[in-house]
This record gives sequence, structure tokens and C-alpha cells, in this order.
Amino acid sequence: MTDASTRSCRSRPPGRLLSPEASLQRPTSPRNDRIHAAPRSHGAVPLYLDSENDFSVATSPPTALLPGIDGEAPLERSGARRHPIRILHEGQRLCLALLLFFSLTAALLVGAQGGRPMNDQTTQPRAISGSDPPVERGPDSERPGDCPFERASARPKRFKGLAQGPAGAGKTLLGLQCPGPVFIDMEAGTDLYGSAFEFDVLPATTADAVMVAVDWLGSHPHGYRTLVIDPITVYWEALQRKWSAIFLKRNKGAKGHRFEYFDLGPKEWATIKAEWRELMRKLSALDMNVIVTAREKPLYAEGGFMQTIGTTHDAEKSLPYLFDVALKLFRDKNGRFMAEALKDRSNKLPQGEFEISYKVLADAFGHDLLTREARPVVPASEEQVREVRALVITLGLRDTLVTQRLAAYGADRIENLTAEAATEIIEKLKAARDAKAAATSHGKEA
Repeated sequence: MTDASTRSCRSRPPGRLLSPEASLQRPTSPRNDRIHAAPRSHGAVPLYLDSENDFSVATSPPTALLPGIDGEAPLERSGARRHPIRILHEGQRLCLALLLFFSLTAALLVGAQGGRPMNDQTTQPRAISGSDPPVERGPDSERPGDCPFERASARPKRFKGLAQGPAGAGKTLLGLQCPGPVFIDMEAGTDLYGSAFEFDVLPATTADAVMVAVDWLGSHPHGYRTLVIDPITVYWEALQRKWSAIFLKRNKGAKGHRFEYFDLGPKEWATIKAEWRELMRKLSALDMNVIVTAREKPLYAEGGFMQTIGTTHDAEKSLPYLFDVALKLFRDKNGRFMAEALKDRSNKLPQGEFEISYKVLADAFGHDLLTREARPVVPASEEQVREVRALVITLGLRDTLVTQRLAAYGADRIENLTAEAATEIIEKLKAARDAKAAATSHGKEA
């Protein structure tokens, strides 16, 4: 080796060698093709790194070599500039491994979609519209004879809606525009409308008064078409006051007793919510349009201290789940009464913000359905309840399945079925029983 080459090699700082166990690599960048001297490590094939680009890696020495230090380390001609080689530390190796992992993952995802880009329009889900052709289904014969399910069909259903919003947003006014309204007024919000609209009203201040009124509407013939509870916020507060007073008297030795008030614990809340769900069940079963209004309150971010992120209804938190439609009412800068559908199971209301009135509801759900005469809800007889229980036992239906099927009829227990619903269920269960018996008989003969 000449003195010049020796001085050239010795003037260069020690190089950096990737660890022998590194198995992930990336092709050398075209502009960073200079690979400098690096010592070998225990006979393993070294990985060389260019100092200008930490992700330019090579696993083999270049073809054009110069004599290296001690005759082992290969050198490549790199012109006048010389760059020191650095050993790749753990953090850089981790970054390199993660980069290659995400690259391979993206390639696999693209391949799984048949080579289409991930943002291709054809890969996005498409909303179902009323104009879509019906989905082809198999014949009824594909279901076993003892199958408790039935072919789904569209059924006319009364309008059940929640209208939430700030004061002056038009919640009471929307209820007054609906056909045949009757109000359970819990904050005297209809006092000034008596001369402008024709409606009946029950001023109520207690939770029991609300339950009695709903029971009467469900069991007596009348000319009303739409029930409006205005607002449900006050009912929820009245229900808590009712049971707090009861617990205060009954449980003087309980942990929550505080002389003039009672701290509600999990068991007490379970009792309160049971009565809440009972009212919601009765509203669902009522053969009337139902509009429940609710005040709004601030919505706070989880984990943040009093950090508001919007507004929500001021009532029991599960309220929106119990209605087919949930509307957020407000007034725009021009004073118009506006709404936004937070929830719409019918998929018939306008999208986004729209001007709200009864006409919008009539166009979406049909004036004839909204004005149909209400029919009293006749509860199932004791004989019907016994027959349903016997058929459930005969078919060996699980409790969870029974609960699901009862919920489809607006009941949480067999005793809460209407006579009409009980008759329909009995017919279906008998048909399933007979089919099961025929299948069993055929199996024995075979």
C-alpha cells in the first residue's frame, strides 16, 4: 500500500457497521452510492451505511475496490468527498424495521383488494337507499321447522320521536302542529298557546301523574292522535325526587341516608331506571304518535375537567335509543325553526340541517299514518300468558331469545304483551311446535 493511500485511509474516522443480526434492509439510494470502509465482524457479512442517508444500506461490497486497512476492509472510489461510516444504533434499527413493516402491510392490503388503491371509490361502503333492488333471499323452506325466526316485512308504525334543543327552539310548537295533540305539560309551556291551537292538556308535576295519564291513553278510546310530553327532563327529575323521598323514609339506617336527602347508590338507581324503562315501554306500545321534548345541557369531554365539547339531551342517558327519530332543534340567524336529524331509523328525513314543521314529518311518514285513529291497547289475558309460557317451554327456547322476540313487540315480559301481540305470538309458536313434531316423526320413520 502506498503512503498516499495509507494517509487517505488513516485520515478517515472509524466507520459504522450494522449489527450482523440485522436482516431488514432497504435498497441503496442512487444518489448515495458511496460505501466506505468498515471492519468485518466475526466473519459475518457486514451491512454498510452511507452517512448522508441513514436508510441507504448495502449488504455486499462494491465491485470497484481499493486496498483497505489491513487488506480486509473494502473501499470504494468516492471522489474528493469522504464520509465517515457510523454504526447503526438500536433506535435507527427499530425505525428501519417499522418502515419496512408498514410498507409490507400496505402492499398486502392493496393486494387483498385486487390491486386497487385503498382510496378507490369501489372499496368504500355505500349507503342503502330506498331505490336499491331488494336483496335476494332463500325460500322459507331453508329455515328449520322449529326455527323461531320469521321473514321480515315492513310494518306501518306510529311516529315516535325525541325533540331536543335550547329554550325557544320550537320544541313545543312542533308538537302543537301535529294532528290531534294532547299534552302532558310539566313546565307550563303551553299556557300561551291556548288561543292559537286546539289541544287538550294535563298539567303534571309528579312522575305518578305522567304514568297514570299514559295508562289511560293506552286503555281507553279517545280522539287524540299525538301525545306530547313536554319536557321529559322534568319527568326525569320528578322521578328521582319521588324515589329519593321513598328511600329517605324507608332506609334511615342505609349508607346513603343524609337527614333531608338521600345519596343514590347503584341499587337505588336500578329501581329508578326500572320505572323509567316501564314508561318508555308503554310509550312505545301506545297506538299514537309520541313526541318527547328535552332540554339541552353541556356535553363534557371524558377525562377533561369541565371541558365542553357540545350539547346533549338533559334526561336519562339512554333516551335517544328508545325512539325511532331524534331531532336537534334550533333557530338560525334569520329566526327560522331548524332541525338536524341526530337519528333516523326510517331514513326518510332530509340530510343535514333543514327547516322543521309538521309538513316535513307528513311528507316523510305519511299524513294518513299520522292521523290514523288510535286504538286502545288491550293487555294479554291470563290465559294467553299461560299459553305463551307453555309453548316456550315445549320448544325449549332460551331466555335470551324470548327476551329479544318480546322486545320486537314492545314488551319486556310476557305479562306486558298486548292481546293482539299475544295472539300473533301464540300462532307462530304453535306453527313452530307442529313443524318440530313433524320433523321428529319423519326422523323416526327414516
